[in-house]
Amino acid sequence: MPARTRPRLPVRLITLVILSLLTLGALCARGEGGATAHAEEAGAGAQARVAVEIENPEGLLSPEDEADLRARTPKLPFPEEVTHVLYLALTSAHDDNFNNGVVAFLKAQHPDALSADQKKFAYGYLIVAVGSEDRQLGVYCGDDVCSALKLTQDGRQPAVNGEMREPMARKNWSAGLYRGAEAAADLEGVGGASGGESDGSSGGGGSVFGVLAGALGGTALIGGLFAALAARSRRRSGEQLRQQWLDARRAYGEIASDLEEINVQAHSLTSPLANDELRAEWDSIREEFLAVHGHIDALDGAGLTPESSPRAVRAHRKEITQLHEAVTRMSTARANIERLSSMERGSRAARREELHTLREQILDAGDTSSARAITRQAEALAERSRALEEELEGADFMDQFAALLRDATELNERVRKELERRDHVEAEEARRPGLGDRDWRVGTGYSGYVPFALMYQSHTDAVSAASAATSGSSGSGSSTPVNTTFSGGFSGGGGSSRF
Repeated sequence: MPARTRPRLPVRLITLVILSLLTLGALCARGEGGATAHAEEAGAGAQARVAVEIENPEGLLSPEDEADLRARTPKLPFPEEVTHVLYLALTSAHDDNFNNGVVAFLKAQHPDALSADQKKFAYGYLIVAVGSEDRQLGVYCGDDVCSALKLTQDGRQPAVNGEMREPMARKNWSAGLYRGAEAAADLEGVGGASGGESDGSSGGGGSVFGVLAGALGGTALIGGLFAALAARSRRRSGEQLRQQWLDARRAYGEIASDLEEINVQAHSLTSPLANDELRAEWDSIREEFLAVHGHIDALDGAGLTPESSPRAVRAHRKEITQLHEAVTRMSTARANIERLSSMERGSRAARREELHTLREQILDAGDTSSARAITRQAEALAERSRALEEELEGADFMDQFAALLRDATELNERVRKELERRDHVEAEEARRPGLGDRDWRVGTGYSGYVPFALMYQSHTDAVSAASAATSGSSGSGSSTPVNTTFSGGFSGGGGSSRF
C-alpha cells in the first residue's frame, strides 16, 4: 500500500503549485485591472508627464515646426519609463562617427541628457537626432528607455531608424524627427515582430521539478508581472483605438456635409495634371469613405461612448480601424485636391510653394549624380523653375509646370540608372504616393513623375537589402543598417543610420 501511495504526493504537490500560480497571477491581473480604472481617469494627465525638449542651434526647424513637435509628441503612447523626448536638429555633428558627435554636442549643450558620469544617456531620455549635412539620423535612449522600447541592434532599432529615412531624404526634418519618436513608441507596429515578443514566453521550457526548485513567491511574482504588462499593453491599445474612433467620427461628420462640393471640385479640375488616373483615385477614395458610414451606425448602436472601457473599444477594432483609415485618406485627398485647385485658380502662394518643392527635388537629383551632363541638366531645370516663379500669374503657368515635371521625370530616370550602375543593384519601382497619402505632392503620377526623394529611398532600400543578403543578415528591407559604436568609453544605447 505505501508503495502505491508514494507517487501521489508529487502529483498533488504539483497540482497545488499550479493552482497557486494561477490564483496569484489572476490576483495580480485583477489588481492591474483596478489600476486600469485609475489610469483611465488620469487620461491625458499621464501623457503630460513627457517633457519635450528641442535643440535647434542652426534654425533647421522653423518656429512652427518646433511648436508642432511640442504639441504632438506628448500625445504619443510612451511607456512610463519615457519622461523626456529630446529632438536634436543639427546641420552637422562635426564627427565622422555621428554617434560621437551627438554625445559631444550633448556634453557641451545639454548635459542633463547624459548620466552623471557622462558615460551613458540619462534615464528617462529618448533622443531623436538628425544631421542634415551629414545625411545621418539617430535614435538614442537611456538604459531604462531602451529596455522598455526594445531599442537594440537585434530588436526594433533598425526598423525605427528605417521609418525616419523617407521624410529625412526629402528634407522634411520636422516630419522625420517626429516619425522617429512615433515609431519608437509604436511597440505593436514598427519592428514588433523583431522586438522581442518572446519576453515572458520562453520560461515554459523548464520542467515541473525546475519550477518546484524555485521559490513559489518569486515564480508567482513573475507570472503576475507578465499579466500586469499584458494588461497595460491591452489598455494602451484600447486608448489608441478610442482616440482613433473619436477623431474619425468627428472628421466624418465635417467631411460628409461638404462631400458633394469636394466631388464637384475634383471633377472640375482642368490642368494637364488632373488626368483620368487622378480622377479615378478620387472616385475610389470617395466610395471607400461612403462605405464606412455603416460602421458609425454600428458603433453607435453597440453603445460605444467616449467613456467606454478599453475592452469594449477593442471589441470593435476592425470597424474602428477601417473607419479611421477611410476618413484619414479622404481628409488628405480633400486637402490635396484643394491644393491643385488653388494652383489652377492662380494662387501665387500655392504655385510658389510647389515650384520651390519641385526645385529642391531637382537639385537633390543633380547633387546625387557624379555625371557632369546630369548636373548641368538639373541646374538648367532649376533655372527654368526660377524663371517660372517670376510669372506666377501667367495664363500658361500650369502647362509650363507640367513640362517641368516631365523633364524632372527624365532627370530622375538618368540618375536612377547611374546609381544602379554605381552600386550594382537594381531597385524596385519607387513607391508612388496616392492622392490620399500624406506625402503626395502636386504632379505625382503625371507622366510617371515620382519625387526624387522617393526614388532615392527605393534605391537605398535595395542597397541595404543587398548588403544584408551578402553578410547573411536576416534584416528586412524596411530596416536600415545601424551604427551603434561609440568611442571614449561611452556605452549608451541606440544608434545612427544614413539617409
